[in-house]
Amino acid sequence: MDEQTEDTKLCPDCGAEYYSYVKECNRCRSELVPASEIRGGAKSTAKKHPSDGLVCIEDGSYERANELAWQLREKGFDATVLRAPAASCGGGFGVFVGQDIARDAALYRDSLLKKTNAGLEEAEAKLRQGICPACGAALMGSSDECPDCGLFVGVTDNCEGDGSCGSCGH
Repeated sequence: MDEQTEDTKLCPDCGAEYYSYVKECNRCRSELVPASEIRGGAKSTAKKHPSDGLVCIEDGSYERANELAWQLREKGFDATVLRAPAASCGGGFGVFVGQDIARDAALYRDSLLKKTNAGLEEAEAKLRQGICPACGAALMGSSDECPDCGLFVGVTDNCEGDGSCGSCGH
């Protein structure tokens, strides 16, 4: 559906587009609203966006976000998958948690990453020592690539953490 009509409905969470007879988003399970309410064609009676008051601790594909959200829920965290803000580097979908639990949820996310990626802690230790984790070459100052093997090993000094540098994972 490229062209939106009065018969088009959108998901307020992920932006997915549906025919008017569909009541609920098949991804987010959110109630759909007429496109005119989201696009500004009519006075919006839509609720605040579901991510208001929440913090995105990870973004990426829907599958990855959903997998992480399930892992967090199994550990007792209240995690929600929503469409990530357009300004985020990863785009796609984000895993959102309350501000009060964001730090603990992010720490748990990091522990899951280290558990599923054996050798990650060793690689981080080598990077802190100025050694390329792939080939063992000495790293040069603030270079973001290994001079020997070309492995991306960090973020350049001009990174603001907002994705504007174009090469980071922020």
